[in-house]
Amino acid sequence: IARGISRAEMGIATITNLLITLGVILSGAGVPISSIRFISESIGAGSDYRPLIAASILTRAILAALYSAILMVFADQIALLLLGSTSNVGFLYLAAIGVVATGFASTFYNALIGLNRMLAVCLSYVFSALVGYSVGVLLVIEGWGVTGYVLGWVANGLVGSLVSGASLARAVSLSLNDREEITKTMRALIAFSVPVLITNLAAYAFNCFDIFMLVGLASQEDLGMYSVAKKAYSVITMIPLNVAMALFPYYGERHGREELGAIRAATATVSKYLSLLYPPIALGLSALAEPVLVVFAGEKYAGSTPMLMIFGLFGALTAFVPMMGYLLITYGKTRQYMAANLASIACALSLAPILIPRLGALTGMALVRGLALALLLAFYTLSTRNLASADYRAFAKGLTGSVIMALSVYLLQTQLHGPLLLPLYVLVGAAIYGLCVRALRMLSYDDVILLARVFPKPIERFVLFIGKLVTSS
Repeated sequence: IARGISRAEMGIATITNLLITLGVILSGAGVPISSIRFISESIGAGSDYRPLIAASILTRAILAALYSAILMVFADQIALLLLGSTSNVGFLYLAAIGVVATGFASTFYNALIGLNRMLAVCLSYVFSALVGYSVGVLLVIEGWGVTGYVLGWVANGLVGSLVSGASLARAVSLSLNDREEITKTMRALIAFSVPVLITNLAAYAFNCFDIFMLVGLASQEDLGMYSVAKKAYSVITMIPLNVAMALFPYYGERHGREELGAIRAATATVSKYLSLLYPPIALGLSALAEPVLVVFAGEKYAGSTPMLMIFGLFGALTAFVPMMGYLLITYGKTRQYMAANLASIACALSLAPILIPRLGALTGMALVRGLALALLLAFYTLSTRNLASADYRAFAKGLTGSVIMALSVYLLQTQLHGPLLLPLYVLVGAAIYGLCVRALRMLSYDDVILLARVFPKPIERFVLFIGKLVTSS
């Protein structure tokens, strides 16, 4: 898609995505995230969780319709303000449809996560992505440009809603007959979820403040270049994000049973494996930023290399951020969550007047974002110091091995330069990191067995084989 549309069109798509994401957050009112906690706690306590699911769906239906209506009524004004011309008003109408489709998918996904139906969530995500992005690619090839790209998002949301909704219907038999109970539950959920909504908006502000700043500071072409670098980095952030999301219902069940020691032990175990897996990928992406961008997005995005290098560097330092964020939500510490996000933005933006004039709008803003992420980790660490038990020794080892690997691969790249050599760089980096894992004694074979059990049988055998090579015992 990046190859098939211009950089300016990519900038338009980025702004449209901001509006869809904001609509999904506002129309959820914090209820989807809260529902994960309450559904999992109800399962742990043995109580009826069906009114919670029905109330979540009803809340989404009302608020998504309201947001979409507002977007359509004020479409001309919003298009002129954010997209530069009323000729782009069609993207606002597509955004309105996308909010409804994606919003329902999000509600169904979170209900399934609360029920611990992770296979159904996985299949729904995969199928909707296959259909949605296939539609987007085909329409771009057919000459629809950025309109085709955005229609792919709408298709993704529609298919996700249908598949996850069908999975939820098979898992739970819902009834709307007891309207009084559902209405009462909906009011209680919304009242509880207001702080969660505020924290979601704070997280949205953290994730998007750099894009909003660049809308005023840079052209749509520059915004397109920045967004592609950020998109490339966001692919690898799925590792800690999905690990944290998978832990969330576990946190909820243990919190419902008041097994707080189990939650603390889980953070120690998970942080060890995040330390092993995430820093090498993040620093590897930083070292290989240019060939990755050229291979996957095209030569016109080679100028995004400094931004992707900065994202990868700071990302390697902040693998625990999602895990700690969900922990704060589980314990109801929404004020600390919100304060941490807003404070990190404010502190980082205070450096923008110094960095942007010297480094330029794009590189300067990337560095501001990286600093904000590092500050967010610091604030989260302070807020969870009595709740979590992160394995910082494992993190130090993982980071050390990752730095050695990234420097080696970067030096190799300077001697043998070419985007088509990307597979070679990756293989060399994996081999060097494997040697570091063995030399620094990061893993025991028991750890490898535990990791291997996550995968299907054929992949499990391969993981065990690699584990024998990199473990010290």
